[in-house]
Amino acid sequence: TVAGSGGDTGDIIFDYGSVSLTNLTLQGGWDFSNDTVTGTTTINGANSLRFWDWGGYGIPGDLTLQDINLEGGTGLYLGGYSDSPTANIILNNVNVSNTDYGAFVMTLGNIQIIDSTFNDNIRVGLDAESAGDITLSGIQVSNNGSGAYLDNTHGVGDINVIGTNTFNNNSDGAGNGYGLIGFSSGEINLNNITASNNAQFGTFLESNSGSGNIIFTGNNSFNNNGWGGINAVSGGDIFLENVTATNNNGSGLELGTNTGDITITCGLINGNIGDGIAAGLPGTLTLNGVIFNGNTAGDV
Repeated sequence: TVAGSGGDTGDIIFDYGSVSLTNLTLQGGWDFSNDTVTGTTTINGANSLRFWDWGGYGIPGDLTLQDINLEGGTGLYLGGYSDSPTANIILNNVNVSNTDYGAFVMTLGNIQIIDSTFNDNIRVGLDAESAGDITLSGIQVSNNGSGAYLDNTHGVGDINVIGTNTFNNNSDGAGNGYGLIGFSSGEINLNNITASNNAQFGTFLESNSGSGNIIFTGNNSFNNNGWGGINAVSGGDIFLENVTATNNNGSGLELGTNTGDITITCGLINGNIGDGIAAGLPGTLTLNGVIFNGNTAGDV
């Protein structure tokens, strides 16, 4: 366990403008006697863990954090301070809990977050903003004021949420708090998503590219959310498979496309206060194996 800088409760800061580094891997759980990784390193009592301007000042460099637990304080910050960060950023087995803000990750490069958790934070669990691709795999973002906010409209890239990912029980106690929000300049691909019991939407997605499809694969559940299960607007097509949207205080699925079609294969859309499916599109709505029951405003 590592305390704040100088043994107090201050910030732990890595400033790219004042260190002679390019690529950096901060590896937790290191056993110096055997030169092996034996577990994780927990940082608590610090106000925040910060990485400023990584890959900035015209000196490229990438950043990896691995096997790190951050508990308490302000949270994890990887972003700009005096210049624009350009690093490709990887978080692998990074867990941020019981902080004020959660985790903020911003770069002009790509962001990859693997097998990590962002739970029990007062504000947002995870805020990731990029000019490249954003990829999440095996993520849990639950019991925060709000869940995960993903935005790569600053450049050209896709959002990919793969593996098994959970965005549940996010609420600030005053009627606010979403599960997952994603804004992309490219395609949005989601796999095995659970986003339930959030104060607002389970998932809110927008792809503003003409070819930016929104695609759900695997098994996906959006239940008991305060504003609705899924709200998605695509520049291209929308594809959903194996989707459950039940007992939402709003529509189960609210879907729209600017140029394309909507296809839903295998779904259970029950007991929503609004429509089962509210769809707006210039093309075709195709339903295969979708079951409706007890949606207050109607099924489709």
